[in-house]
Amino acid sequence: MKMDGVKAFRGVVRIVPFALGLMGCAAGEGTAQRGQDGSCTKADQIEYVSGGSECLAIKTYAPSNLDSDTVLIVSLHGDKSNGRPISHEYDTPEKLADSKTISVAMLRPGYDDKFGKRSSGHSYGRRDNYTAHNVDAIAEAIRNLKKHHKASKVVLAGYSGGANISGVILGRHPDVADGAVLLACNCDIPRWRAAMSSWQNSLSAHEFVGGIPATTRIIAVTGDRDTNTDVSLAKSYVTRLKERGIPSEFRVAVGVNHDTGLSSPEYMNAVKDMVALVRSAK
Repeated sequence: MKMDGVKAFRGVVRIVPFALGLMGCAAGEGTAQRGQDGSCTKADQIEYVSGGSECLAIKTYAPSNLDSDTVLIVSLHGDKSNGRPISHEYDTPEKLADSKTISVAMLRPGYDDKFGKRSSGHSYGRRDNYTAHNVDAIAEAIRNLKKHHKASKVVLAGYSGGANISGVILGRHPDVADGAVLLACNCDIPRWRAAMSSWQNSLSAHEFVGGIPATTRIIAVTGDRDTNTDVSLAKSYVTRLKERGIPSEFRVAVGVNHDTGLSSPEYMNAVKDMVALVRSAK
């Protein structure tokens, strides 16, 4: 089955760009399709979504025959400090869509992908960019997606810096998500940066534990060979969560390092487990 801009496969509809040159702007960080009034003119909730003053690029994987009780998974990528466009980070979100699950991969502010799409805003050289502005833009964009898709539940699936941002959203915007899977989370930014140059502008997930509702469910996963975000960072974060009575779990991915976590079965299983948990919760 073929439709304009839509490809159906394995029972899932993948939304693809109509014309790559039109869907994204490659002319420098902070550019995207916005009108003179600053509105996100491309905000169709499929390829772009408005998030506050930002226009964030997304890639949507939707079921071809949508059932009721839909869960929306929003995946947030890592910092990608090597400067390359987001690419393989789309692989797992694509696999997560099924007859009751819409999966959306979101480009954080200032990031671009292999298709030439780019989110507006700033990544600040892909350093120290977990700012209040960027976090709030992402949170608002997720609200807009939930409303558009009429999702009953929302699960955040964050990797590395995207995991920290997800943790911040849980406490700073407690209405946004019902659960989260945090892969290789640098959940305590001062501690993570202790042996490196400090970051002054980024919010840290560990500082927002107090704002997370007790009904929120969280699974943290870190590889035992991860030398970037040591297992102790996420493990300590989960300890804080449990002290507040928040249903949470820490899982170790054996033989997995920082770069292989996204493709690990431990991560995929954790997201599937989380979807089942939030769907069953009253």
